[in-house]
Amino acid sequence: MVALYTVAVRGNRRRTVRTGVVAAPASGTVSVVAGIDVAQPQRAPLLEMPWPLVPLLLGELVRGRREEVRAYAGRAARAEAETASPCTNSPPAAPPWRTSAPS
Repeated sequence: MVALYTVAVRGNRRRTVRTGVVAAPASGTVSVVAGIDVAQPQRAPLLEMPWPLVPLLLGELVRGRREEVRAYAGRAARAEAETASPCTNSPPAAPPWRTSAPS
């Protein structure tokens, strides 16, 4: 479970989906092979298949939240840099097609 969470947190979304596509059927197969007494308290292998998806989804949420916080921090830094730069209240420059000042 820790390995699946780590894959989701450190990888990209495509890698997480591929891992889920492999891990869910593998979990169902292991529950069928292991037998009803050991691995299937619900008595149905299909109910065992979603368990590997839980740490993947949690890791995906954490990674997405970290990306969002990084984006917010970047925007805040840019906004702070813009307010720290000196403002000039001079009028805009004349367009290049104008050769003389307006009369």
